[in-house]
Amino acid sequence: MTKQTLSSIQVLPEQVINQIAAGEVVENSASVVKELVENSIDAGASFISVEIRGGGRQLIRIVDDGKGMTPDEAELALERHATSKIRDVKDLMKLGSMGFRGEALPSIASVSQFSLHTSTAEGPATHLLVSGGKLLSKSESVRTAGTAIEVKSLFFNVPARLKFLKSPAQDGAEVYKTLVDLALSHPEIGFELIQDGKRVFKLNPPKGNFEGALKVRAADLIGKSFTEDLIAVSNKEKGVKVEGFIGKPSATRPNRLGTYLLVNRRAVRSPLVLKAVREGYGTLIPPQRYPTFVLHLTLPPDQVDVNVHPQKREVRFRDEAGLERLLKRAVSEALQIAVLPEQVLEEPLPPPKVSFKPQQYQIAVPSAPPVVEEAPVYTQPPLPEPEVKETLHVLETLKGYILVKKGEQLLVVDQARASERLFYQQIKKAEEESPPMQQLRPPLVTELTKQEMKQYDRLEEQLNRLGFEVELVGPEVVAVTAVPAFFAKTPLEDMMRDIIRVALEGGSIREKETLLIKSARRLSLRRDVRLDPAGAEALLSALFALPQSEFCPSGEKIFLPLDQPLFEKLV
Repeated sequence: MTKQTLSSIQVLPEQVINQIAAGEVVENSASVVKELVENSIDAGASFISVEIRGGGRQLIRIVDDGKGMTPDEAELALERHATSKIRDVKDLMKLGSMGFRGEALPSIASVSQFSLHTSTAEGPATHLLVSGGKLLSKSESVRTAGTAIEVKSLFFNVPARLKFLKSPAQDGAEVYKTLVDLALSHPEIGFELIQDGKRVFKLNPPKGNFEGALKVRAADLIGKSFTEDLIAVSNKEKGVKVEGFIGKPSATRPNRLGTYLLVNRRAVRSPLVLKAVREGYGTLIPPQRYPTFVLHLTLPPDQVDVNVHPQKREVRFRDEAGLERLLKRAVSEALQIAVLPEQVLEEPLPPPKVSFKPQQYQIAVPSAPPVVEEAPVYTQPPLPEPEVKETLHVLETLKGYILVKKGEQLLVVDQARASERLFYQQIKKAEEESPPMQQLRPPLVTELTKQEMKQYDRLEEQLNRLGFEVELVGPEVVAVTAVPAFFAKTPLEDMMRDIIRVALEGGSIREKETLLIKSARRLSLRRDVRLDPAGAEALLSALFALPQSEFCPSGEKIFLPLDQPLFEKLV
């Protein structure tokens, strides 16, 4: 056995240097998209289109309408450490652009088949072709102002990196999440994502100020149900400004997936910010729950270091104590304005209390008359066509209750239980007939426990049998991409633990029945909703057309009869 000797120290070839740099910058498809889209943002683009195929391994195409580059600038951009964003070391501490990493383009080009097509408002366009870091051609062409970059066959020349990539579906989900962060950070810019030939979303820039645009963008990307429970936050101290939205205490989540932090228009993570926001809620949320928020912090560039993490996912603040104090106060003051008056001034009137004895019914009517409000429109899913033998006449609607004349009977109907029975029947029918699927845009992302991850193969199989499509997008994170259509209007996130439990226990008949009842209950009308007469009549007509209309799925009575003489005395 011969002893291996060390060779003399040598300068690495440029191609090897670029591939080593790529290991820091190019982690996966999502990191490529992030670097290229950030360059488009810095170029002043008003619309950015992103297209990927095969999770980004086959193709990543970024097209923008920014200011573009001249022929000399285009070629220089492929040189390491070439940048338009800094001039000396002092600029590192006051960087206002999305990034400055000069090795981004050459690093990406060194591990792919790379094409750059760019043009300024004046002069010819430039087209560069690069393979594995080697410039193949440079030519003039014609295109409008802006830049188009194509990255094909990512890591084709670095097979060792390919072994550590996730599945194309997981890489695609990472690209999606990355673009969501970028689109939230810059609501004034239009974004488009096309995945395997299908458009996932196209977002036009919302009109209005930053706060309004941010809320519209959050509704488009995260969902309207998320933004319905948001409270505006705005505060400022010593040049540091916090603005955005926090969720109501009732909108907490079991994980951190509902938290979106933007610092100087950059989506980042910060345990400090999460801790400060949570403490701002005080005792309004339980210890095991997390608040939801979309917050944007604006700080002087020299007060925040964005280069702590190679991909700039984390930041470090110079005055952590001051920032923590500002966030706590901002959250606390917003909650005092929005939540506490609601609890004190908008306490709903108690519902009528109905008690009965043989041959006699007594009703305790509240001393204060019900407040007359403009009734919300009844917008639940289509109800079954009624086949009612007796005539129905709605006499009065209250919050949570309906007084109706059915034939010769007078009934007090609990609208929550009535709608629960209706939706149970609809869900039951759909469940037995393999209901159509409803795609979720965006997907619902939820965390799994370590025990659930050990049974993931079984979990995925059972969820598919129950009508759910899921994808593993992280070490212990799944994305629900489609659900049975009848689940589309449920608070699905709150139910995922029940659904996962049912799936892992095999989806027994008893467990499925429990799940169906819970689904119907979550779909049902709230008791603080007051129906208009037309909505109440539609609800009751459909209810009394069912073979079982007296009890809700939980076994509770849906309505109680009144005799007419007693009713006439009351009115």
